[in-house]
Amino acid sequence: MVGVSLPNNTAITTAQSLPGGNLTLTAVGRTFNLTGMPPFCRVNGVTKPGPNSNVNWEVWMPAGGWNGRFEQIGGGGIDGSISLTAMGSLLTLNFAVAATDGGSTGQFADFVNNIDRQLDFAYRAFPATHDNAIPLIQAYYGRGPTKSYFVGCSEGGREALLMAQRYPTYFDGIQAGSPAKYPSHMWIGNNIWLDQLSSNPNNRLTTPQINLIQTSSTAACAAPGTGVVADPRKCSWDVSSLLCSGSNTPDSGTCLSADQVATMKLVLGPNGGAHNPRTGKMIFPGVNPFSGLTGLFPGSNANDSHILYIGSLFYNNLSWPWQSYNFDSDQAALDALPMAAALATINPDLSAFAAHGGKLVMWAGWEDPQIFVWDTVNFFEYMIHQNATVTDRKLIDINYENPEYPYGNTTLYSSVSPSLRSHFTAASQEAYARTVAATNQFAKLYMASGVNHCGGGPGATSFVQNANYGELTQALVNWVENGVPPGDITITKRANNSATGAVQFTSLLCSYPTSLTYLGSGDLLSASNYVCQ
Repeated sequence: MVGVSLPNNTAITTAQSLPGGNLTLTAVGRTFNLTGMPPFCRVNGVTKPGPNSNVNWEVWMPAGGWNGRFEQIGGGGIDGSISLTAMGSLLTLNFAVAATDGGSTGQFADFVNNIDRQLDFAYRAFPATHDNAIPLIQAYYGRGPTKSYFVGCSEGGREALLMAQRYPTYFDGIQAGSPAKYPSHMWIGNNIWLDQLSSNPNNRLTTPQINLIQTSSTAACAAPGTGVVADPRKCSWDVSSLLCSGSNTPDSGTCLSADQVATMKLVLGPNGGAHNPRTGKMIFPGVNPFSGLTGLFPGSNANDSHILYIGSLFYNNLSWPWQSYNFDSDQAALDALPMAAALATINPDLSAFAAHGGKLVMWAGWEDPQIFVWDTVNFFEYMIHQNATVTDRKLIDINYENPEYPYGNTTLYSSVSPSLRSHFTAASQEAYARTVAATNQFAKLYMASGVNHCGGGPGATSFVQNANYGELTQALVNWVENGVPPGDITITKRANNSATGAVQFTSLLCSYPTSLTYLGSGDLLSASNYVCQ
């Protein structure tokens, strides 16, 4: 690697040829035991976009059999580590691969009053990693990658959208799962609002009551014998059905009080969630009732991650007074902070990425209890809106503008609720179909039935288990390299959600806005008896 030209703010820490086999390697203070590695070149270094920066990154390149592809892996949480396990999985598939710790130590306190660490985590670390990886690959192989990819989920999904929106020529294919794209609203709506709502003991639910909501809604909405809710847009379950009557009392855990029912109506579904109390505008949507709700009312304390996230990255104060947060004035002030914009990846205009020939695949699990799935749906509708012609936009818009949550309070022809369809004429429906088709030329959203946050849950999860190169990523690669747009994707549920577990059933990933639909006959556990429509 002698003589390779890297950015001026970079220093190489290690450059070594490794023999492969079973290896024990350390990165950013974590040790990994890797098995079955091919021989490869490992380079790691530190980039300093600012004087107080410390962006660690790794680049691995197979010594032989390189497939010409480069993939950068996204992080998670507040980063602070590099998953050598994930890198090794891709290396065994002959990818050149890179990852970064996001310039973070993984400790909230280290963000406080450190603008360099804040900005590195917000956006600078990820293009910096790419800018080091590409010349290293070129120097090692004598040529650059044929195609480049970025794949991430949660925080990594935010990073994926960041690259599509702000660095549109860097990657040919991007996969963004359950993206944490709007931190100034997500942490407030997911958590602080619920914390305040549940501070009234009359509103708080017990664990048996929360479990009751999940089991009741699942029983009403899931296909018989599967335990999986195919699509909440097709389910009309109402939490009012759990209102106590007769001799039943809330203490029994078998029903809810009137106050608790009213609380859950505020919490659940696409129209629930945090709203501005003065304007009524949405801050963040609600959660689906059949999601894993056990942590819905955990009881906040000063060490909760959402409190520390907001305090460290927005207020430079880990002890900020979240108990008195005002969802009108304080939310407006929070959104006006430069760091809120730095962290947000909510620009629906991906025209530069599309012009580059880039392809974006987003996905989310219908049962995600952490980043409520309607936020991802709303953002994709925002992208659809962006791609409409002026004429079609007039046909499909109802009450679109909302400066507080720019892609919320949107009613497009999206089947979020069947009752909404009455608002649209045949011309509106045709305009929506045209606009979806235009968006699908470069971007698709896949909704995973029964899947939690970045995997897990009762649904089929093989697409996120198979060595970071599951069915969805394979479809993205085929789209980028062969021009074949992904259609409905067959996926598998295995025992214990293990990549090697026994097959329990197969299902389909459906491209939004289509919905997983049973054909009416045949094995309910076979994807061949379902369509997306």
